[in-house]
Amino acid sequence: MTKIDGECQLYGEKVIRKETDGFPELSIASCHKGVKRFVVNMIDTPGYGQKEDAAAWRSALRGEIERRMILRHETESEVETRLFGEHQRLQRELKKIRDERVHVVLYFFDGHHCKQQDLEACIELQELTNVMPILAKGDQFVQLEMSEVKKTLIRNANAHGVQFFDVRGALGDMEDKHLK
Repeated sequence: MTKIDGECQLYGEKVIRKETDGFPELSIASCHKGVKRFVVNMIDTPGYGQKEDAAAWRSALRGEIERRMILRHETESEVETRLFGEHQRLQRELKKIRDERVHVVLYFFDGHHCKQQDLEACIELQELTNVMPILAKGDQFVQLEMSEVKKTLIRNANAHGVQFFDVRGALGDMEDKHLK
């Protein structure tokens, strides 16, 4: 004989219990090595033939299940409200922290020459932050010459897997956000 919740007694495979009144809860937890894997909550219901007709029994059972769902929802809402307040407080604290990250590296390339070591440095840096190419002494080029140097630099960078920071794309994203 094993006692279950102090009210039921187990004999072989039959459970003999006192007459159910109300909706007492039974919980079964599955644990493995002391860690709770899941919990199943059940309610014991009075049989509908004992004191009530089937419609009244279903209505009472439905009411109890809905009551428990509402209680769970209210409890979750209270926790979410508390956590939201804590989250807002944390956000305010985070804003006080000085951001010391490097957001972009302005990488100066030597005019007509795109050296292998420059491309390797850009590949390494792009894993950490944005890299924006700058042509050193770019004001010394005529417009056609500047265009050719840019094309050569971009072609060499693409061939080596270098991805430069896209200023136009970033500005376009900012404009899109402001338009919304």
